Amino acid sequence: MTPSLEQALPRRDAYLLLALTAILLVSTWPVFGRFTAISLAVGLWTAVAMRWWYTRHPTTRAGRISPARAAEINVSKIPIGGDLGGLVFVAGCIAIVVVSLPPLRWFALTSLAMACVYAVVMVGWRKAH
Repeated sequence: MTPSLEQALPRRDAYLLLALTAILLVSTWPVFGRFTAISLAVGLWTAVAMRWWYTRHPTTRAGRISPARAAEINVSKIPIGGDLGGLVFVAGCIAIVVVSLPPLRWFALTSLAMACVYAVVMVGWRKAH
């Protein structure tokens, strides 16, 4: 069975991953110059070797998973209780993001204020209806 052109072309996500990889390589070059170059060379060699092996051993290739059944980590599926533990988890996640990305501090503060206003409005509306 010959693969179609749609199967041969990379998906849009592949271009994003390639762009992020290029940004990572450029941004880490001043710190990890030689290590980055060696890692890039070894990674390319490994990719070529894996492709070479898979083209010569097609019967050992794993079956393709349909996009509907692709394995993924979905953060929205992690159960977080509506109690103090859930509040601590969410507050910790927000604190990690705010500490690691200082330009987002004003955004996080404004979002917190707007969330409080929204919560007060929703509580008032539910009591009235």
